[in-house]
Amino acid sequence: MTIEDLGPLCVFAGHDERNAVLFAAEAQKQTLRAGTGVVFGTFPPTCLAESCNTGPNYQCDVDRTEPHTLVVHSRLSYRHKPGSVCTKGCRPVIAGCETEALEAGKYTVRYGSREFALRVPSVLGKPCFGAK
Repeated sequence: MTIEDLGPLCVFAGHDERNAVLFAAEAQKQTLRAGTGVVFGTFPPTCLAESCNTGPNYQCDVDRTEPHTLVVHSRLSYRHKPGSVCTKGCRPVIAGCETEALEAGKYTVRYGSREFALRVPSVLGKPCFGAK
């Protein structure tokens, strides 16, 4: 199965902050600074359990299509184990992608069919878009 550009998208100040979060609901306040990049973290729109899913491969990339537009793409592929029964245990599967250094200003972030506003510098109390 392949899923593209779905699920929560979170904005992190750096790779250390992204690496500390296994599920979007765990994301904490982020302080974004001008002159540095941000790291987008993408999370699956569904639970992946080791008891029934194999080979998850999750990729993320970000393109700056216009001076203040960032387009994020994600692609998750995995296989269902034939004859298996899924348990409730979700396995963390995360992808991250970093922008180049961003100057101060307002940005539009496009992710699939969704658009979000992002300001640099800023403090994001809730750094995830599309998280439940």
